[in-house]
Amino acid sequence: MARRIERDEEQRAYAAYFRFAKGHPVDQLTAALSGMAKHKGLEYVVLRDGSRTLAVYRIKNDGHLHRLKRWPAALDKD
Repeated sequence: MARRIERDEEQRAYAAYFRFAKGHPVDQLTAALSGMAKHKGLEYVVLRDGSRTLAVYRIKNDGHLHRLKRWPAALDKD
């Protein structure tokens, strides 16, 4: 059974990921591996497929999401 998306930030990250790829093929996300992560006091939404990290969004203090081009390596291992 698929994991239910728990937070508004996760839902917005999924929407942003698919909106960003509009018109282009996208990799399939695995909800069980994707989700919230914390690193050095900052919160992130990490979107993964079975074998790799596809996108990382940092949650800013005002609640906005910022897609990262490069993310901390520790987020790949969570």
